[in-house]
Formats: sequence, structure tokens, C-alpha cells
Amino acid sequence: MRTAKDVTGRIARWAMKLSAYQIEEIRYRPGKLNANADSLSRNPLPDDIINQHEVSTIETAVNLWQNTNILNDIKEEQQADPKLKQIINFLEIKPTTDSSDKRNPHILVNGLLYKVKNSNKHYNQRIIGEKHLLVIPKTMQNKLLEWAHDHPTAGHGGQQKTLFRLTTKVYWESMKKDIFNYISACQSCQQFKYNNAPTASPMQLHSVNEPWHTIGMDIMGPLPTTARQKRFLLVIVDYFTRWIELFPLKSITSIDITNILTNEIFSRYGLPKHIVSDNGPQFISNLFKNFCDALGIKQNLTANYHPQSNMTERVNRTLKPLIAIYAQQQPNSWDREIQKLAYAIRTAVNETTGETPAFMMFGRDPRGPLDLLVGERTEEARITTNEHVQIQEYKKNLINNLRYTYNIVKEHAEIEKLKQKAKYDRHTTDRR
Repeated sequence: MRTAKDVTGRIARWAMKLSAYQIEEIRYRPGKLNANADSLSRNPLPDDIINQHEVSTIETAVNLWQNTNILNDIKEEQQADPKLKQIINFLEIKPTTDSSDKRNPHILVNGLLYKVKNSNKHYNQRIIGEKHLLVIPKTMQNKLLEWAHDHPTAGHGGQQKTLFRLTTKVYWESMKKDIFNYISACQSCQQFKYNNAPTASPMQLHSVNEPWHTIGMDIMGPLPTTARQKRFLLVIVDYFTRWIELFPLKSITSIDITNILTNEIFSRYGLPKHIVSDNGPQFISNLFKNFCDALGIKQNLTANYHPQSNMTERVNRTLKPLIAIYAQQQPNSWDREIQKLAYAIRTAVNETTGETPAFMMFGRDPRGPLDLLVGERTEEARITTNEHVQIQEYKKNLINNLRYTYNIVKEHAEIEKLKQKAKYDRHTTDRR
């Protein structure tokens, strides 16, 4: 106890108390000879005071968000870029008071150059007025591409998803072309992702008009067994928002599934009216059927020859190559990485809705690594000390924001579904 380094918690408190006494020697006594044992002698000092699992968890969290403060680097590189320096010099001499001036669509804030955009086609349904996008110099563009595509919370998204992540926060002229070239050269994407093959039968449409009205469920696996003995992945998707939940499992019995639904899904989001799944034994068992009947949930089972009618099956098509990438990079620990992939999907724009699942759920975008990387340039909110006024103002804005977004998404989704169905059916081998 006296020689151990960096003692913490209860051991440290004991060491401090004992330091007040003149104890020359502390001698170990085996348990069988220690008839008058007390709590101190029965709680021996472990060989390693610090729990290695806790250290690993802390290191993982730190590594996930480290090296994100590069604003000073961007500022320096903006100054070193001849084209950007010319714009900066102009703004320093003649600061613009109208950032919407088309002749000078830039603004200088704290020495950083921003591009002023009045709309953004990737999420124009919730951008009103101007938005300031940090201008990224040529020397820093590859760094941003790495964070928007390769980072664990980006999940090796495709071109549209990566474009969305970047165009909502930063700007450079050749961004679209650079994203295409970067992803085309990504070895992990080329190795594990695949093109869509012709499908077996035409797509069937399924419409929902509110969050958590209908959920889809599917099981992936068996996957490589992890250190925690997880071999399967339960995937649950909300049909309206496209919000995804991922649960690594050791086994996939009906009891396992109902426990997840009860403790993790229904307790957070309430009871759905419909559950869509395949004909797996977990979903057609009497236990699961009685479970759904008792809660007033209607089961919709998809045919084995037509799994595409379950939205979760399509999500799995995206997940499989991503899991393969992480399994290669960190063998036996895909279950520890899977929630980062869930974050990547939740914060990526969905092609059908034109929105991110996270915004559809919460009416706001979660702060992520890119926000830490490039900082935030937003207008100051009106400050009030009245808590009730703050809550009511937030509530009003949230309701209006979500109501407007839901209406736009419904219209967008109907159009996209018809387009996807036509495209899907053109590639089927069983046209009708």
C-alpha cells in the first residue's frame, strides 16, 4: 500500500488514514490464519490498481475526439493561400456590412474567412436565411475529407452522405469532385462495398406518417465472435425517421428479442403499431406472437423470397461492409465499435427523406467531430433570464421546425419512393 503508485479511491483513503499512525510494518496474514479478519485485511491491494478496461474505455473516448482543434491551422493556411489571402486583405481594408452582397459573398470573423450561403439544397427545408461556411484552404482539404469519410462516426459513407457532412459546415470550390475522387480511391470501400445486383421481384411500397408508428427488425449473423462473446446483431429501424438502433447479442431467442424491445425500445420511444420482420423462428414463435398481441402491435412478416420489403434488410446491406471494415481494423471488437456506426447512419442524410434521422428525431443536429474540427459560426440567440420564456420559445421553435420538416419529408419521400420503385423494378428479374 505504501509503495503502490497512483492509488485512488478507497485504497487512497485508507493510506491517508494509516499515515497518521506510526506503523513500522504491515504484514500479510493468510486467510485461514486470519480469524479476526476485518474489511481492510479482506480487501487485498490488487496487482494493478487501475482497471485496464476503464483505461481502455477512456483512451477510446479521447482518441475519438482528439486532434479536433485545428482552427488555428486553418487560419494560418488561409493566410498562406494566395487566392484566399487576396479576399482576406480586401475584407480587412473594407469590411462588408452586408454579407449577402453577391459581389462579396464572404465574411471575416475572428480572422477566419467564411463563405456566405443563402441556401443549401441538401437540407434547404430547415435553413432560413444565410449560413456561414468555413472556407477550407487547399492544404487542409484532405484532412476534412478524412474526418467526413474515414472517421468512426462517419462510417465510410457514400458520396452524397459525405457531401452532406461537408457542405453543411465548410466550403471549397472543387469539393464535389474531390469527394468523388477520395471515395473512389478508398481501399476499404473498394474492398468491402458492392454494387447493387438485380433483385428478384418488384419493390412494394409501405407508407407511414409519424415516428415510431412502424419499425423493422432483422438479425445479422452469425458474425465473428467478439471478446465479449457477441455473435449476432439485432437491427431495428424506425420507418419514418430512419432512426437506427443496433444491439450486439450472444444469442437470438424470442426472449432475447422481447427483452431488447421492452427495455431498450418501448421504454424510450413508446409502442409501435406495426413490427415488420422476416419469418425467422424468433419472430414467428408463440412467445413473440403473444407478446405483440398483448401490446396491441400488429406483426407484418415478409416473405423469404422478398426480404427487400423490410426496410431493415436494406439497412443491413449498408451495415455489412461497414462491419467488415471495422472487423478488419479491430478484430474481435466490432461490438464495441457498432454504436459509432449507428451514429454515422443517424447523422447522415437519407436519400429517401432528404433529411438525417437525428434531425427527424430531435429537430436539431447533434454536435460531432466536424463541429469540433471547424468550430461553429452561428448568430447569437436572444438571451433571456426567464426560464419559462426560454422553454416556451424552444418548444414553439421545435414544434414549428419539426412540423415543417415532416411535411416536406412526406412529400419528398413519396416522390423518392416512386423514383426508387421505378429504378428498382427496372433491375428485377421478375418484372410485372
